[in-house]
Amino acid sequence: MKELNDFYTEAEFKEAEESDARNSVLSKSLAIEKYMSIYLARILDINNYLDSKSFGNTSSALSFNQKVTLISDLKYLDKDEKLKLTSFAEIRNNFAHNSDCVNFKDAFTVDLTNRIKKIYPALKSEVVLESDYEGAVIFLFDEIKNIFNNLKKKIYNEKMNEFLFENLYLIYHATLDNVKKRPDKFDLNLLNKIITDVIKLISEKYNLNDETFKTDIKINFFKHFKEI
Repeated sequence: MKELNDFYTEAEFKEAEESDARNSVLSKSLAIEKYMSIYLARILDINNYLDSKSFGNTSSALSFNQKVTLISDLKYLDKDEKLKLTSFAEIRNNFAHNSDCVNFKDAFTVDLTNRIKKIYPALKSEVVLESDYEGAVIFLFDEIKNIFNNLKKKIYNEKMNEFLFENLYLIYHATLDNVKKRPDKFDLNLLNKIITDVIKLISEKYNLNDETFKTDIKINFFKHFKEI
């Protein structure tokens, strides 16, 4: 019984509960995982990620690492972006699965440190402080937010073009019909009216309605219109 008493103490539980580093990393990982689920669902044409078995909040959902692998396999990350996301995933896993990992430094293996110091030079110093490791985590998190902003634009452009291709021939033939009926009256104002209708359709379908979007759709419309 002595061995059991020596083994079982509340110190480790108390230390884990009071780990600000762990709380910081895991809260950031929840945000990252949420947006990975949202964007992966949109890429795969799943309307509501919460209703999905793969991306919802159930036991059957993909793990954090599986989502990172999937979004990488789908070719939505370049080499540097993948490095940042997988590095954060490794830090997250160390905090999530290793009770001895209570400080930022604890989460950095030698291999991980060597990878990250290529993009975060503070880890190259002869003496690396706990604040340097914390800074590396914050740096990775900010970089991942930028990755997701770029990813949003990629997905948006893809879906916009998909919608255009789906509807372009209908719009084109409707335009030709108008030209045939009133060739003397057809001008750019009519074409702009058609484009406005397309913008409205796409805005409603993808819940996008800003000036950048309107400009993009006009540019893409004229580009595709010329190709037909």
